[in-house]
Amino acid sequence: MAPKQFRELLFQRRRWYVGLMKNLWAYKHLYGFKKGPLGTLVLPVAASTIILSIFLTSYIVIRTLTNVKNDLLSMQAINFRFNDYFEFNDYIIKNFIYNIFSSPVFLLSLILICLIAFYLTFSRRHIKFKERMKGSFILFILFYSLLFAFWWLSSIIYLIFNRKIKWREEKYGKK
Repeated sequence: MAPKQFRELLFQRRRWYVGLMKNLWAYKHLYGFKKGPLGTLVLPVAASTIILSIFLTSYIVIRTLTNVKNDLLSMQAINFRFNDYFEFNDYIIKNFIYNIFSSPVFLLSLILICLIAFYLTFSRRHIKFKERMKGSFILFILFYSLLFAFWWLSSIIYLIFNRKIKWREEKYGKK
């Protein structure tokens, strides 16, 4: 059964990702040229994709928060009137939104989201899927990289501190 709540989804992904990390470590002998495409391409690409996505998402979040903090400190240094609603909105429109929309990362993300939307529309028509796409799915697509990094970082912390991963019945109070 698919998770219906964020907490259930977090527990599911944590189980999956901790299990994947343990298996990648347990079967580290599968890496290498002697193991064919699995050892030279599939496993290294899977591991590097995870590492890069966590690194890039964390970098983007930290960089954005640092830029916002520096901008707020700069505005405070010139006695910017934060209580003036119009002036603050003018700043947001001119600076923050401009920086986001002119960022290469944002533009590439937008292209990727458009490609995903095209693929989903095409595949839904191809299999004659009649159910409408829900808004929560669109939000999931928009925020997936943050969720992905969050799930992986949570799983890595669980693995490092050797925390026990519980299954569904134990987590949700079912016996």
